[in-house]
Amino acid sequence: MFQFNNYEKIERSLLRISKNLEVKNVVLLGKKNSRDEKIEPHYERSYDSSKYSNYSKLSQISIDTQDYLVFKYSDRKNKNYEEIYLSYPHIPHLIKQLKFAQSIIKNEVVHDDEPVEVFFETDEGIFLNREYEDLRVNIDRLIFDKVISIEFDVIVHDREGMNESKGAIFYMNDSGYGAEVSEMMLDGLVYFLDRFNLVTSSELIYNTALLTLSSHKSESSSESNRVPNTVKSKVKSTKKKITRKFKNNSSYSTPINDMFGSSSDDEEDLPFEESEEEEEYKLTDEEQKESEEEIPEWLKGDDDEETEEVADKEDGEFNGLDDMVKGNSEYEDETDTIVNLSSIAKYSE
Repeated sequence: MFQFNNYEKIERSLLRISKNLEVKNVVLLGKKNSRDEKIEPHYERSYDSSKYSNYSKLSQISIDTQDYLVFKYSDRKNKNYEEIYLSYPHIPHLIKQLKFAQSIIKNEVVHDDEPVEVFFETDEGIFLNREYEDLRVNIDRLIFDKVISIEFDVIVHDREGMNESKGAIFYMNDSGYGAEVSEMMLDGLVYFLDRFNLVTSSELIYNTALLTLSSHKSESSSESNRVPNTVKSKVKSTKKKITRKFKNNSSYSTPINDMFGSSSDDEEDLPFEESEEEEEYKLTDEEQKESEEEIPEWLKGDDDEETEEVADKEDGEFNGLDDMVKGNSEYEDETDTIVNLSSIAKYSE
């Protein structure tokens, strides 16, 4: 079974809601035993069992990970960092408080039958109602008792102050680090979390990491077993030339034998002998005469005429092989001698 070994956690960035604040999904792989040793997040356990008649021992695979939703503040310029972890019990409270902050920004909160107008707009721009300057929404009771505090303010998007919107500032615990979040990004965060499933997301990144690391491990093993090109170039070729020799004129090559059936029982197999130079087989006068005889009609390939007889069996041989191997009556190969097929293709019943 694949082991994560020294891998501590898997992270996936889900949503960046401001320049300095992002939301991540984190799966923690590390867990310690009584000796402070890291335990693998998945392990196998075997035990004796009589439940099935065909198995006396059974096994189970256990997966033990810790899944988190994390708000991470990062200011690289000033080297300020803060992370706040949430898990399954905290997410409903998180969404409830974010929706409440969203309704405040949109002036939808009603107090004593009167709308609470935290922001108001004029021809000169957007302004925060001084009456609600100290209004704050807290997302508390989180892991390690950390708190996300949301205060409301006008968010300026450019240095000239011409582009501004209603929004909030997310303060991470008591660190004093704040991230400006516009109304639009807060709407997106609420929309996302309403549809977010921590179980499904964590399983996805866990399996993705498992498959990726397993694939990398397999590739590394293949690379280690691969012969380097520098070694291959030093291997000398030991290929030798092979010359095909025929014992007598009535013998013929194996491919033609396969085409027209088996030869007589007294024919011997063709030998293959090693030779350092090529030899050319010369025709006898009788063979040259036979090869120049008229080609039978059935071998001319004329589709308009049909022949009932396949071959003339009176003389016990075929004479029209040049047409069948037209264009290939002579061939030359790296390892074979030049052979004239018409001179060696005889058929004996």
